[in-house]
Amino acid sequence: MIRRDKYGPNTFENFILLHEKHLREREHFIEENLLRGPLFGEDGSIYIGGLLRCKGHTFLKVEKTIAILANGWVETIDYAYHGGVSFPEDRAIFRFDNAHGVHEHHVFDPVTGVEFGLPRALTREEWPHLSECLDMLEAWCFEYGRCADSGEA
Repeated sequence: MIRRDKYGPNTFENFILLHEKHLREREHFIEENLLRGPLFGEDGSIYIGGLLRCKGHTFLKVEKTIAILANGWVETIDYAYHGGVSFPEDRAIFRFDNAHGVHEHHVFDPVTGVEFGLPRALTREEWPHLSECLDMLEAWCFEYGRCADSGEA
C-alpha cells in the first residue's frame, strides 16, 4: 500500500477539514480555542495562529504559515508549536519549529523554564502536526501536570 506523505501538499478544503477535525477530536482537552485563521495575507500566504488553553493549566501556542502553490494546493512552510503550563506562572514544556530552516524539537524544564540541552533536529517523519502536539501536551498533563490531580479527563 502506498501511503501519502502527510506533510505534502493538500487541497485547501481538505487541509481545513483535517484541521477542524483534529480540534474537534480533542475538545475534551481544549478548554478555550483562541486560534485565528485561516487569514489570507497580501503575499498569497495563509496564517493560522493563536492560543489553545487546555486542561490542567496547559496551553499550546500555534503559529503556522501556509503557502498556496501554483496548482492551488496548500502546504505548511513555517510552523511553531509551543506547549507550556501557565500555573503558577508561564513555563515552556516543549517547542517544535522550523524557525531557522531546520525542523527542531526543544524540551524545557517546566519548573525553571530552562531548555534541556540543545534542540534535536527532526527527520521528515518526525515533523509534528497540531494534533500530535495536543496529544503530547495532554499526555504530559496527565503524567506530570495537574490533569490527574484534578480528575480531569
